[in-house]
This record gives sequence, structure tokens and C-alpha cells, in this order.
Amino acid sequence: MDLRSNSLSGPLPSSFGMMSNLRNLHLYGNKISGAIPPSFGLLSQLYNCDLSNNRFSGRIPDAFAFDLKSLLNLYLNDNEITGLPKDTRNLTRLQWIDLSNNPLMTGDSVQGIATAPLISQIEMSSCKISGPFPAWASRLPNPDMTLISDEVTPSLNLANNAISGSIPSALGKLTNLEGLSLQNNRLTGPITAAFAKLQGLRGFNVSYNQLSGKIPQVSPFTTFDKSAYQPGNPGLCGLPLTPCK
Repeated sequence: MDLRSNSLSGPLPSSFGMMSNLRNLHLYGNKISGAIPPSFGLLSQLYNCDLSNNRFSGRIPDAFAFDLKSLLNLYLNDNEITGLPKDTRNLTRLQWIDLSNNPLMTGDSVQGIATAPLISQIEMSSCKISGPFPAWASRLPNPDMTLISDEVTPSLNLANNAISGSIPSALGKLTNLEGLSLQNNRLTGPITAAFAKLQGLRGFNVSYNQLSGKIPQVSPFTTFDKSAYQPGNPGLCGLPLTPCK
């Protein structure tokens, strides 16, 4: 079903859950509002779901995470979503979720995503997340790359929020991570040596924070451009920035 870029408005009918054979749903760029109906949890064959650029609001219902065992990609960006189900372990194929530009406010509102066993690409930029670095990020699975779809680049994007405190060294266990975007937050402290395990990183940005200390002098951190670290972070030193005193 492809109804992208129209002027559909009002809430989604609960009868959507009756389309048990639906594989792809594209509702991008409409004016659909209200909560996502619990009946979505009945779409057991749904593979791609794009509800982005609408006016959906509230928490995703717990029923959404019951039987969507075929769901691979979920796009919810640019809505008014405020949270996810607390348990997503039944979403056994979910690898990509985009929640950018939603008023999540706190990391706890989406902590359930860490229970999805194959989750690999998480987009949560510009979600007004404040407070310490979300604890769930350190509990994310690190699935075997052979299980990851070619459509998915293992990455974590928490840019343009108001996250404070230090970056947890436990992120170093996500050895398959290829992208880490943390720019424009309020992070402090060092980039710990534990990050040296992230040898697969191709994209990395921590600019516009308040980090300090010596950048780990190992690949890939010495290979990134200065723009990965500055502007911001006047206390950082070492390649590719100026030597530490």
C-alpha cells in the first residue's frame, strides 16, 4: 500500500489490523494524526513501515510489539511520538528504526528498543532528549554482521539533543558499529580508550560538545577529519587536533 505525499488527515482506522497479508506500508508525507492503533500489532507480515512526516502522537502501543515478527524497517520520524513499548523482543527482525524529530524528551521513553535482538541502525537526532547518556545505549545488541540486511548500516545517531555527562565506555562493545553521531549535545569528559575496539567506524562526530582529554591515538580516531571533533570541545587534543601539552 503506497499512499505517500497526499493530504490524508485524521486518525488511522483500527481496521488496518485486518490486512493480515500487508507487506509494505508507505504513508509518508500526509497529515494523519492521533495515536497509532493497537491493531497494528496484528500485521504479522509487515516488512517495511513508513509513517514518517505525519502528525502521529503519543506512545507507540505495546500491542505494536507483539506479533510484528517480519518487520525490518520502521520509519516514524517527523511526528509527535513520545515513546516506544518497553519490550520489543518479539520484533525479531527489526534492524532499522528512525525516530528523528519527535519529542521523546528522555532516553527512558525509548529504552525498550534495546530489547529488539537485531536492532542495528537507530536514528534519534533532534528528539529533545536531555539528561545523562541513555543507559539503554550500552545494552544494545551487537548482532553478527551476517544477519544484517544490506539496507542497514549499523549506526547510532543521537545528534542535536541535550544529552549531558560522559560517553559510556560500554559503547565500545558495539564492535560492528559503523556510524556514531553525537554532535551538538552537552557531553563532557574524555573519549575513552575503550572506543579503540570500534575498528569498523566509518562515520564519527562529537563536535559541539564539551569533551576534554586526549583523543585515542589509534585508528580510526586519528583518521577522522578535525570536523569530527571541533568546533566545540576546546579541551580535546591529539591527532587530528593539536598535540596535547
